[in-house]
Amino acid sequence: MSINFLYKSLFIVGSLCIITSGILSWIDLSRLNREKNTLMKKLRAETDKASHGISVSYDFNGARRESTKPGYINVIVGKEIAVFKNMLQLQNEKNYPELVKICEHQIKETPEWLTPYLFLGTAYDNLGEKDKAIQMYEYVIENAYGNLEYVDAHSFLGQVYAGKGDFDNTIKEFKSYLKYKPENAIIHNELGIAYDKKGLVDEAIEEYKLALKYKVDFPEAYFYLGISYGRKGMNKEAIQAFENFKKCWKGDKEKIEEVEELLNNLKKN
Repeated sequence: MSINFLYKSLFIVGSLCIITSGILSWIDLSRLNREKNTLMKKLRAETDKASHGISVSYDFNGARRESTKPGYINVIVGKEIAVFKNMLQLQNEKNYPELVKICEHQIKETPEWLTPYLFLGTAYDNLGEKDKAIQMYEYVIENAYGNLEYVDAHSFLGQVYAGKGDFDNTIKEFKSYLKYKPENAIIHNELGIAYDKKGLVDEAIEEYKLALKYKVDFPEAYFYLGISYGRKGMNKEAIQAFENFKKCWKGDKEKIEEVEELLNNLKKN
């Protein structure tokens, strides 16, 4: 192989590298310009609306509300409605990786719409990314300003904290949720469990009672109520709670057998 041939080969390869590099740079530059133009259009639109006194907000389902002056609100049904239905479907299908992609993209498009943050928190939670889920739920709570459509963020956040063993924050979030929805038997029961984990048995008993007030055929609440009564040595009350559990339990026989054993031990004392 001649020296001239090697030089020519190296020259061609080098030229190709420069050309390829130039093409890639042009592609990157074009993409950046597109993103810049999109952002500038959005900023100009928002600036124009602000100058005309137009404020924009979103309903939970993505309906866009534009307030032009006091008492006048235009409700616009746009593509966000379809995005909402897609997020809901992905959550029901438990397709959490795809749900993350959809939510992250939509947050970039409409950062003021809180619903994608809520769905993203659920996706992160189910994917085991608890800290990210906490960040999403906290963001929703901080920016919802008491909007009842987003109060579930408190219960979701409480459940994440419970899974992490942080029962102080679990109690805090469940109590915040119950201020808005005091008749939710499931959350009263969950709050009772959190109190039990903290050793606050009296508080736990009160929550189980409230759960049963709002849902009389709630076997889990009867079960935990029986456990709490047993801890306090209130055997008669514990026996009654376990008997009530047996009446409304529709699950596996193993749980009934567990309760029968608890009842036998209580009746011996």
